[in-house]
Amino acid sequence: MTIIVVRDGVMAADRGMTKGEVVYGYRDKIIRLVDGSLYAGAGRNQDVLAVQAWLDGASEKPTQLDKSFRGIVLQADGAVYEIEAELVLEYYDQPYCYVGSEHAECFAHGALAMGATAEQAVRLTVDHCVYANGDVQVESIL
Repeated sequence: MTIIVVRDGVMAADRGMTKGEVVYGYRDKIIRLVDGSLYAGAGRNQDVLAVQAWLDGASEKPTQLDKSFRGIVLQADGAVYEIEAELVLEYYDQPYCYVGSEHAECFAHGALAMGATAEQAVRLTVDHCVYANGDVQVESIL
């Protein structure tokens, strides 16, 4: 389960990897694409990596993504796009954006609504919600 948050040109994510209710490892989830954009996805790892390859122009558009896949692209100019399994990038014109497990999203939303930075929102979610795990990775488009 995952939480990924974008606010003010910064993307933050937990590092926990889960299968069902089991945490089986940790890894960086935020990836810098070849064009300088930041990308992170929630869902099956193979889906996240297939979408990365497509966004980087290294492969064709994936066709068999699990319906649970969701991701965020933070472009170098600060524009934020949310992406779901249909692979349509939707411009997100709000002060902050988040994707992840439903319960983690609710927790992060509350933190962000109270003025938390992306990093603070993810840290609070990891500390107080069982649906996000591990250290916090933080990347900036700057």
